[in-house]
Amino acid sequence: MFAGEVLNYAPSRTFAAMIESLNKTMMNIELAFIPGMGHFLYLSLNTWGLPKADVEALGGRIGSIVYGLFPQKTAASDSACAAETA
Repeated sequence: MFAGEVLNYAPSRTFAAMIESLNKTMMNIELAFIPGMGHFLYLSLNTWGLPKADVEALGGRIGSIVYGLFPQKTAASDSACAAETA
């Protein structure tokens, strides 16, 4: 479970929060629309001081939730995790 403080919320557009229970991780979610291409969901987590394994596990849990709510039209995802490339 996440516990923290909502910093910004605009319904159907953007959400930002500081997750106190994850060493003050910053979470940003934005829903955007590109004409001719459709809707896109951008989600970012900025973490520090967490072990790489914890960050990867968190990315997997959140990815499962997001892809469960918003199924992809293709098998390949356009997502990237900085922890995977570090």
